[in-house]
Amino acid sequence: MFEHYGINPTDFSNAYEAWVSALDPEIMVATNALFQQAIHVTGRYEDVFKIVRGDGSSRWIQALAEVIYDEAGKPVRAIGVNYDITEQKVSMLALEEAKKAAVKASRAKSEFLSNMSHEIRTPMNAIIGLSGLCLTETDTQLIQRRVNQIHRSGLLLLEIINDILDFSKIEAGKLIVEQVPFDMMQNIDHLDSLFAQMARDKDLILNKQIDPSLPCLLVGDSLRIRQVLTNLLGNAIKFTEHGCVTLSAQPEETEAGGQWIRFSVIDTGVGIAADNIQGLFDLFTQADSSITRRFGGTGLGLSISQKLVKAMGGSGIDVESVVGVGSTFSFALPLPAASDEQMQAVISQRADLALTRVERVSGHVLLVEDNLINQEVAQSMLTQIGLTVDIANNGLEAVERSAEQHYDMILMDIQMPVMDGYEASRRIRQRNVHIPIVALTAAAMIEDRDKAFAAGMNGHLGKPIKRDELASTLHHWLGGASTAQVAPIASEAPLAEPLVGLVSCIDRTALLASLGGDNDLSQRVESQFKQAVHDEYLPLLARLTQLSNSSSDAEWDSLKTQLHTLKGVSSSVTAHAIHALVQEIELLVKSHQLPSAQQLSALAGAFATCRG
Repeated sequence: MFEHYGINPTDFSNAYEAWVSALDPEIMVATNALFQQAIHVTGRYEDVFKIVRGDGSSRWIQALAEVIYDEAGKPVRAIGVNYDITEQKVSMLALEEAKKAAVKASRAKSEFLSNMSHEIRTPMNAIIGLSGLCLTETDTQLIQRRVNQIHRSGLLLLEIINDILDFSKIEAGKLIVEQVPFDMMQNIDHLDSLFAQMARDKDLILNKQIDPSLPCLLVGDSLRIRQVLTNLLGNAIKFTEHGCVTLSAQPEETEAGGQWIRFSVIDTGVGIAADNIQGLFDLFTQADSSITRRFGGTGLGLSISQKLVKAMGGSGIDVESVVGVGSTFSFALPLPAASDEQMQAVISQRADLALTRVERVSGHVLLVEDNLINQEVAQSMLTQIGLTVDIANNGLEAVERSAEQHYDMILMDIQMPVMDGYEASRRIRQRNVHIPIVALTAAAMIEDRDKAFAAGMNGHLGKPIKRDELASTLHHWLGGASTAQVAPIASEAPLAEPLVGLVSCIDRTALLASLGGDNDLSQRVESQFKQAVHDEYLPLLARLTQLSNSSSDAEWDSLKTQLHTLKGVSSSVTAHAIHALVQEIELLVKSHQLPSAQQLSALAGAFATCRG
């Protein structure tokens, strides 16, 4: 008995109070009450309780006792035995916890499978139902619309399957993380194009805050980074009804040193209760099943993203959230800048892509564009594909030239002086209903597209001009050459040494590739853009600095027009940092909101890299 309780016989008073004082405080009241019941009612005591010994250790005791009464029925002593059952009790408690965990996991898996079944059946029902309708449909436009719906449903189903496969790879320890050079801005632009329409459909503003000092080429797993950001951006837009969603990439100092970048996705959505945040990343567990029913989703995305971040060397995804205000999901990764050898390899790869052979098209087109740099870039792409190009500097010139000369196609900018693209298209349509007119503009919102079609245009190409999209549009409206002639779309001039482009405002490697490897044209475009920064855009920055809430409507409109032009030009010449900042500032100016001092300072810093 004394060994069980860890005391010396001489230290034990034999008194009832001495025994009570050894009980674990958490069960002292209940144990004492049961003993009192044995004394005054049943005469027999049987219990299992925990004691705390003098050295702080605890033991589990099973006790059996009989109460002894005198002739008057008064309890005088209790005689019994104590068994030390600590090992059995610990094992039993562990089994109970394991059982609870198993029941919880089983219930979570059942909920997950039920939810997964719903998620899979939703796109499958659409695919089967819509394809069945197409079998009996004769209206080609309706068939095309349904095929597009089937395609979107198929992509959704593929996303679900990819989540399941990734989860399986992670659980099996077979996930491979690459360490290869990649273009971070290319990743960001891909995400922007992926989610821009989704944000517009909900009237949300999709912002980008990319530190212009970050290297263009980093070493890491670009696919996995994009996968994590895709999940976080998709969730942010899904759970945000009003306001904005912001994607941020900023350098971060760590005790370990090296180049670390913190990615953040910030929303103004529904927010998450504090007691639900921890469970967000648990496998087969969701913080609130009602959220799943309302918004959909497999519940695997955050669990997979958390493991991917850790696999890439990060500590995990951090969450800050206030219910009704919004949430911030962020993670930091070690992403060193590419070495000279790695940069040279990327340059060679891009040059090879620039020399890809493309089927030429023939025809005479009119390019309507007021910006000289954009004129040179677009004209180069068009002539490399085999077209004869005339240029009109504004909408009025386009109307006049199209009346004097036959063109096979017109590529029309939207915002121009003298006459904009909408009015020019309407006037051209009054005289010629057959000529294809395709908008070529940085205005890519759905209302911009609708307005272009309403003005009589046939298509819409966004800036920066993507070679494959441009080629596809030209082939659609003009067709390939009759001889199916194939020729390289690149200059025979040697490629320039573009390594210094990584510290310039322009990504020279990307610009060179976009211009088909034409080194002379690439240098000329860069020079023109730097001159434009000095002559036009530094004064624009000064005007933005002086902008106030009392500024005239004319000043707001003038700044909006200049910012729109700069957004398109900076995108065309691959000035990624300037493009990202101008895009943010343009959205503010459009709604008569002042840019922040931080944004203007960042833009000034980005302009500073364009000197020389």
